[in-house]
Amino acid sequence: MAHNRKIARRYAKAFVHEKLDKREIDTLTNELESFIITLKSDERIQEFFKSPVNSRDVKIKVIRNLSKKIGFSTHIASLLETLIKNDRINIIDDVFDELRRISDEIHNHVRVKVTTAYEPSVKDIKVLSQRISDFFGRHAIVERHIEKSIIGGFVLEGDDRIIDMSVKGQIERALK
Repeated sequence: MAHNRKIARRYAKAFVHEKLDKREIDTLTNELESFIITLKSDERIQEFFKSPVNSRDVKIKVIRNLSKKIGFSTHIASLLETLIKNDRINIIDDVFDELRRISDEIHNHVRVKVTTAYEPSVKDIKVLSQRISDFFGRHAIVERHIEKSIIGGFVLEGDDRIIDMSVKGQIERALK
């Protein structure tokens, strides 16, 4: 899916240009996320946009009406129309990921997935978030995941890095 990622990056960059300020980029990202949530919430909606039986023109009309009804910005309506016109609605998740990455870059944020065996305390989360922010030199947006198989410790994934401080990871490294 690396090919889709490259294509999605091009679409995201095309819609994030110098004329858009930080707030507009955030709006675009948030609206696309809302659309994706709506799309995934109903199989009929997914089928409508994926089906070749429905013409591009019909899909675009639906997007325009939906955008007006929901109050989407012209940027998101234009992005969705372009994806439909170019038969790229199937990469909408990748486009969202790229838009969010661009937004994070602009805001000097880093998204980090923290996997632990058990839910950490609020205090531990605050300390870990601060240390992660210090490590990356940017504000960390921490996404927590629980995976009992790591036994203890944690695994950090972010900024194209993986830091495995789990008991499972230590055991695996010791056995190599």
